[in-house]
Parts: sequence; C-alpha cells; structure tokens
Amino acid sequence: MILVVGHVPVKPEKRDAMRQAVQQVVAPTRAEAGCIIYDFYESISEPYLIHIYEEWESAEALAAHLQQPHTQDFLAKLPELAAGPATVKKFVIASEEVLL
Repeated sequence: MILVVGHVPVKPEKRDAMRQAVQQVVAPTRAEAGCIIYDFYESISEPYLIHIYEEWESAEALAAHLQQPHTQDFLAKLPELAAGPATVKKFVIASEEVLL
C-alpha cells in the first residue's frame, strides 16, 4: 500500500477557491482504480492549512492518478491558491496492524 500525506498553506483570501478546487478533484479521484482513501482536511489549529491524506493500492495506481486531467488541473491551480510550498510525502507500507 502507498500512503500520501501532505500539508498546503492556503492564502486567506483564496480559502473558498481552494475548497472549490478540492471538491472538483475528490470525486473523480475516488473513482480511480486503486484509490482506497483520498481526502483533504482543514486544520483545526491553523485555519489556513489543508491536510492531504491518500491511500493507494500500488505505486502504479498513484502514478496513474498523477497523470489524470483532474489531478493535473488541481496541481496547476496550487501556485495561485497556496501561501507557500506544499509538503507532500509518499510512504510505502509493507504491513499494517489494527490498533483499535
């Protein structure tokens, strides 16, 4: 499994535009083959920070996602919406264990 975790600082005046951009990318991404979870969250402690959380079945599924038109469109909008650089990391998970 592939886990993608990230954070994007959002320009205060662009928060509504960021919400709209996120809404446009979530539904088609969730329909992609290999997508387990794809979601964005607004930070409780930092109101202009968006958290990204994704789970993919494989590296190939993630690579295909990154080439999709809706993904490319979202990524093209980020420079206008972000207040600084995004931090996004990919983790390759060899095993998992339910804690609760």
